Amino acid sequence: MDQSDKANLDAEVLARCVAAIEKFAEDYKEDVAIRLARAHRMQAAIGLLTNEIAEWDQNAEVDEASGNIVLADSARTRRRSDAERLDTWKKTLDDMLRDVEERKHVLRRIMELVDEAKRIRSRHVSNVNAIDAAALLEGLVDVLRRVYH
Repeated sequence: MDQSDKANLDAEVLARCVAAIEKFAEDYKEDVAIRLARAHRMQAAIGLLTNEIAEWDQNAEVDEASGNIVLADSARTRRRSDAERLDTWKKTLDDMLRDVEERKHVLRRIMELVDEAKRIRSRHVSNVNAIDAAALLEGLVDVLRRVYH
């Protein structure tokens, strides 16, 4: 194998590494977007439940003012139940948002790898070698460790 064949092989290895990293970045970006959309839906549900709790409070006051203690107690019971659910949903939302932020940080690192890969790939073929490809793969493995720890 002469130097030209070796350079072409190194360039092929690098191109495959770049393609793999770019595909992973696309998939990971889509995953982050899905998780963020879920968090936004949870935020909307929390808003609706908060409004419902306010309605139960208002119903309890109206029922009590009209002398209907049974309905007032029922409204307060429902309000307590919804308030407990609201607390759980808020904790879940906090966890979801924390997860999205961590994944955004990982995504930034993946995009840095993509940029580095494109920079390396844009060099003239004779300047590309398997060491460049190995460095990219090491960076990707580091990211994967963070993602799947």
